[in-house]
Amino acid sequence: MTINHTRFFQALKGEELPGGIYLFQGEEEHVKRSALERLRERALPEGLAALCETVLDNPPAGDIIAAAETMPMMADRRLVIVRDSALLLSGRARDEAADCERLAEYLPKLPEYTLLLFYCHGSIDGRKKLSQTLGRLATVVRFDPLGDEELYRWMRATLKAEANKTIGLREAQHLAFTSGRDLATLVGELHKLAHYLGEREAVEAGDIDNLATRSLECTVFQLVDALVEGREGRAFELLAVMLEAGEGRLGILAMLLRQYRLLLTLKWMQDEGVDRTAQQRRMGVQPFVFDRVHKQARGYTLERLKEAVTLCVDTEFAVKSGRLREDAALERAMLGLGGLTNGDFPVVTMEKMR
Repeated sequence: MTINHTRFFQALKGEELPGGIYLFQGEEEHVKRSALERLRERALPEGLAALCETVLDNPPAGDIIAAAETMPMMADRRLVIVRDSALLLSGRARDEAADCERLAEYLPKLPEYTLLLFYCHGSIDGRKKLSQTLGRLATVVRFDPLGDEELYRWMRATLKAEANKTIGLREAQHLAFTSGRDLATLVGELHKLAHYLGEREAVEAGDIDNLATRSLECTVFQLVDALVEGREGRAFELLAVMLEAGEGRLGILAMLLRQYRLLLTLKWMQDEGVDRTAQQRRMGVQPFVFDRVHKQARGYTLERLKEAVTLCVDTEFAVKSGRLREDAALERAMLGLGGLTNGDFPVVTMEKMR
């Protein structure tokens, strides 16, 4: 059986703790860690956790079986946590076939007193034999990134619990755009905002602009803003920030290509007369992001955006084929992108770049 994290938390509130085998997998690590702590609270008697819990990191099958067979001490259950088993993750584990066969034979006979949890960072490889075995025998709990409404509720509840502060929907979208949607990162950002507010109750957009850490996506948006507005110096300042943070030039170029493809898609729909609601739905972006893209698109014509996408693609190909050095290609491409706006800036074509 496969369930999401919401159903799992609801199940933990029941009178009886569901037993047997669990598999935790998915990209949302903060919620996954919270689920593990809640499970430990329910499964392990207070003060006796050390006697009734075994944590194994990528163990062989024999160690898993030995831990599962060990009786709990002064308690009804033993919790066995298997972390990041190579039998579930991409790549080949040593003696994989033998270990999978041994576990497939053993798991249906798991003692009633054992709660066995396979805990994986990220997602599992569904092609693995153990993954398929657990799909039949275990309760698989997926920890996918939170949707927009769920993320907003989580931010609001987190701020309320920590400092009795509030955040509106628009401000929550602003923060998710600025700092990203990783909950572990957002916990720190909300903590900073709560202390920054002082006596004020509600988070405002300016607070986020002044304080929040910028994600790569947000910084690329700001860079494109600067290019659209003809602020070349600011664009190169933002590029320097990304490079100092360890981002690679080809990675930044890929993000710019993604951004200009979004702009081209939007401009094409506008020229075709597609209404605004349908535009956002087809682009598959959040409302706050859509508004930013909509504003940027005003700085380009459809033909210029086609040239911009071509410029990014050609630059990437020129680097990978050895015709342009990586350390110069991105900077030259940015000059070209700025020159394609509706402003009076010089156009830098690929012919001039070579």
